[in-house]
Amino acid sequence: MNRILCGAVVLIGLAAAGTQAQGTAPAGNAENGKAVFIKAKCFSCHGTVGQGGPGGRLAPKPVAFAAFRTFVRQGKVNSPATNRNWAGMPPFSTKFISDAELADIYAYLMSIPEPPATASIPLLSQP
Repeated sequence: MNRILCGAVVLIGLAAAGTQAQGTAPAGNAENGKAVFIKAKCFSCHGTVGQGGPGGRLAPKPVAFAAFRTFVRQGKVNSPATNRNWAGMPPFSTKFISDAELADIYAYLMSIPEPPATASIPLLSQP
């Protein structure tokens, strides 16, 4: 391989690494992400479409991938003063959810559309 081509490959790799470090989500498979979301029982706290529950809303429009990854990997201890019935988000290591599966879950959450406007739902606009 010539020097110019090698240099281009290195620059592309560094650019991709920098983008990942800044929080851009890696490519993921939304269909597999949905399956992992259910298998890992994320739905028990976040709802089947990330709509929320004791664990809070994840979709539509999840937080940036870097924050999402940190939250999943490190977890969050809940303050007993704010919610006594919920201990917080447990940390999930790569042994439980791989980095690829985490990207898939994020792709699934990104694929969830906004709900319809309440004004567009006839039952909700009836007196």
